[in-house]
Amino acid sequence: PIDEILPKRSQKETDFLVNGLHLLNGFFQQASNPDDFFSQAVEGMIDVVGFETAAVLLFENDSWKTEAIKTRSSTELNIQQWAPSQTVLTTVLSNRKTFWNVPKSNDNAVPSLRDIKAVIASPLLTRDGDVVGVIYGDRIRDKNGKFDFEISEVDAVLVETLASGLAAGLARIKHQQKADKTRVLFEQFFTPELTRELESTPDLLVGKDEEVSLLFCEIQGFSEFSEKLGARLTLDWINDAMGTLSDCIADYDGTLVDMMGDELIGMWGAPKDCPEHAVLACRAAIKMFQQLAGLNRRWQKALEKPMNLAIGIHSGTARVGNIGSTRKFKYGPLGKTVRVAIQTQRMTKQLATKIMITGETKSYLGDEFATRQLNDLIDKQSSNSFEMFEIMADPPEDWTEMKRRYEAAVEAYNKEDFPTAVSLLAKILTVHPGDLPSIQLMSLINQNLIPKPWTI
Repeated sequence: PIDEILPKRSQKETDFLVNGLHLLNGFFQQASNPDDFFSQAVEGMIDVVGFETAAVLLFENDSWKTEAIKTRSSTELNIQQWAPSQTVLTTVLSNRKTFWNVPKSNDNAVPSLRDIKAVIASPLLTRDGDVVGVIYGDRIRDKNGKFDFEISEVDAVLVETLASGLAAGLARIKHQQKADKTRVLFEQFFTPELTRELESTPDLLVGKDEEVSLLFCEIQGFSEFSEKLGARLTLDWINDAMGTLSDCIADYDGTLVDMMGDELIGMWGAPKDCPEHAVLACRAAIKMFQQLAGLNRRWQKALEKPMNLAIGIHSGTARVGNIGSTRKFKYGPLGKTVRVAIQTQRMTKQLATKIMITGETKSYLGDEFATRQLNDLIDKQSSNSFEMFEIMADPPEDWTEMKRRYEAAVEAYNKEDFPTAVSLLAKILTVHPGDLPSIQLMSLINQNLIPKPWTI
């Protein structure tokens, strides 16, 4: 029978226990930070359980620190002189259990307990069962040396409940504080959606191989512009430009890896898996050029001439994780894919293009983008050859025919059929005299000095 298993309590004890549990629950509902939890816990010990003095002590660096203490207003106890029993604290720390019901006789009691009639200390335990603190209460003898009532089982139940609630509340608050701190850090680099994913999966920061698309964007003519603007205006200008360009990365769910003066790096495919990483990177690049007009309008008077961008995109496997240190967090990629992406961006200058992508990136794209094939890139370190393509942010109406003629001209150039290449390029330049890749290829034919395939 259940009444043989459970201890028998009087109706008064039962009512006291139930009411006490309700009151303790109400105390914790009012708490929102560690200080609130500490103060509410000692309030509960005084007002609900009925102790003379109550305190919360935390165990840190092998010592006890009092975080909160309260005593009844009617007592003459000086809080500044109050000290817990080290014997009790050591017992709780060792046994990880509530200590209560000090013997009535003081004859054999340790010195620190001789003036205390009753004391109770319940541990604050972590999920792993480690003691991080105690909630401590005592009842002392009155002025005449007479004892009041002893600590009962009901008192112990309430104090243990209070300790469990305090430990759970502190754990929750510490977890939230850690999450808030992490969120502030992550949101400097990621969209709020990616930040939430990193909070739920912290091991995403551990280095691992991922299929990614990397975008390197450079503001051309930075040195010239900065000399013209001076230090103060240069900061205002670059902050405006980089803020606008980095927004384009965020708008297409990319990760802002870094900003270095006149250059920024975006990444897709990590930390969150994204099958469309190449498509999103190319969309972000096009939007950057669409935003360029507004930037130039805002800074036309100060810069005196429009700024331009050079963007390179490459897709491949990279080692992704925290590439910084424990002191300076930096999430990003490492490896050959990074090197090829950098070379792709630099090659835009050689081929007079604005947005250049590799064949690896092109393989992920459909018909959404206007692309034309350029000459190959040779990676000097690996001697591997990479097909190169240009993306037109604003292709002309006759793009299909323009693309066909240009790619045929490149093929003729590589075969050293210069008359055919010149004829095709002349037709393009008649209609589009400002087509820089065609002008550049025509210049190469005239010079016939740069080896093929082109290297950087």
